[in-house]
Amino acid sequence: MEAHTFPVYKVDAIVQFLRNNVSDENLTKSDIAPNPKPDTIQRLYMKILHQVFGFRPECHSMMPINENVQYSAILEGVTPVLSVYICMCQFLPMCHIYDFQLNDILSPKVKRTIYILSGIMNFLHFRNLRQGMLAETQQTYKPVMDKLQTLTQEINEAEKKIQELSTIPPEQKAQYEELSAALSDLQNHMDHEVQEVSAVNSQIAELKADHAERSQKLVSTIWLIH
Repeated sequence: MEAHTFPVYKVDAIVQFLRNNVSDENLTKSDIAPNPKPDTIQRLYMKILHQVFGFRPECHSMMPINENVQYSAILEGVTPVLSVYICMCQFLPMCHIYDFQLNDILSPKVKRTIYILSGIMNFLHFRNLRQGMLAETQQTYKPVMDKLQTLTQEINEAEKKIQELSTIPPEQKAQYEELSAALSDLQNHMDHEVQEVSAVNSQIAELKADHAERSQKLVSTIWLIH
């Protein structure tokens, strides 16, 4: 208890917090200090367990009991205490309290009770904060998911339209194949014409070069004669 990992609150702050957050409006300062009341502390732990885990207070008395067990009435009396003790032993490590004892329920001490309730209060502060953050995230998450769903639906519809546009109807398939064949023939014919034009252009270029050469020689001969 000396090395605290959480603040130890004053009794007034603990009472006010638990009344507001654990719905124990009948809780008073005298229930905790100077002499904690075992019944009140046990009831308070039950309400805390209910809030954190949803384990209703009456469920602590519903543990199965063998009818043939001796002193079953005594066992029924201690069952709620043992149930609360077991649940608190599982819960309190979340609050950084690792040494919970049965006497903390049966014979609670004020300093020890304040320490335990401070750890629980610190945990509930953290829990409430995280729940608020989670609620904000969920509010943001839902519109985003709705938008994602809408966009996904639009994408699927667009893909269907693309598929429809890319698919040739059966009644037009023969015409499409005929046009494709005609286009292919036309392309081949154009390629052949281009080759012929290129050949003619090459011949013209050769004739021009030959003509230029002959003209140059003729000019040179005329100059020599003069």
